[in-house]
Amino acid sequence: MKLSNPQLSALEMHYVIKDIQLLIGSKVDKIYHPEKNTLILQLHKTGTGKNLLKLKVPGYLCMTQTKESTQQPSQFCAYLRKKLSNSFLELIEQKGFERIVELKFRLKEGELSLVFEFFSPGNIILTKDNQILSALEYQEYKDRKIKPKEEYKYPTKEYNFLELTENNLMELLKKTDKSSVVKALAIDLGLGGLFAEEACLNSGVDKDKKPNEIREIKNLFESLKSLRDKKAGAWKSGEEILPFELRSMRCERSSLESFSQAIDESTKQELPQEQMLIDKRYQEKVKKINTMINSQETVIKNLSDKEQELREKGDMIYSNFQKVEKILNEAKKEQTKDALEKMKKEKIIKNYDLKEKTITLELE
Repeated sequence: MKLSNPQLSALEMHYVIKDIQLLIGSKVDKIYHPEKNTLILQLHKTGTGKNLLKLKVPGYLCMTQTKESTQQPSQFCAYLRKKLSNSFLELIEQKGFERIVELKFRLKEGELSLVFEFFSPGNIILTKDNQILSALEYQEYKDRKIKPKEEYKYPTKEYNFLELTENNLMELLKKTDKSSVVKALAIDLGLGGLFAEEACLNSGVDKDKKPNEIREIKNLFESLKSLRDKKAGAWKSGEEILPFELRSMRCERSSLESFSQAIDESTKQELPQEQMLIDKRYQEKVKKINTMINSQETVIKNLSDKEQELREKGDMIYSNFQKVEKILNEAKKEQTKDALEKMKKEKIIKNYDLKEKTITLELE
């Protein structure tokens, strides 16, 4: 699994599922939906306590130490909580050699299955007796429908790597239309390029040979068989996180105990797409609010300055109240231009405006 693009191959998924089998028998305490394509199951098991299982589609699954906080649970999450709370996890299984994982839960009313499709575009489907109850995304394909009340059909390959026999391998190499044995293993068998090359290297088979030219079938089969039966751990090679050491790459052992832990550690810095969108919207909102605050502070300052000016004028009028009152009374009696001009010449008033009906006084 590449750090820059955390998506498990089918073989890597096989090893993660081995790591998390210890969760079997756990009770579902809580279900979180931190982003659209991610679920975190909070599980409790007697003797081991609380565990968190993170499943992101398309992408990966692993046990984790942290759960992203969420505000209001989504409608899908609320439905899953209603259906699965207090149920017991009794099966974690990879379907065939597909990037599909089924979690089966036991309740008093029977069994429910939560199916995770880790291939693009990814989906999460809740089923009962193989009938769809709900899904993260309703989808329709040529040969199957992901809709309520529809039968859930697993997409399958002709050959299951986990059950592959030597005869199956011979048959695959005869039937394939791929130009090289490595491509036949990577695509037809679903092994992916990295592990297909490793199988060829370990068996001594030239990876670029045409499939019908392969004579070392037994060696190739034994090499493939060993890939599915290795003791898993945590290894690194550049950007790759691996469940075991590869001869085809320079690898170093991680300090972490399990492949699942290595995945969790490598994806801790991964910021959910929805969270990035939320952060962007938050920053835009903060910027808008700060602009409003600055504008309001300017208005407040202007009003404060105006208040001070008016207060000073008010104090001046109050201290000259009798003089002002007398002048205003006289102006009301003599509302003619000549009378006001006379008052202006005698410096009783400073100025006047008949149209605006204002008189300007000069006070000391």
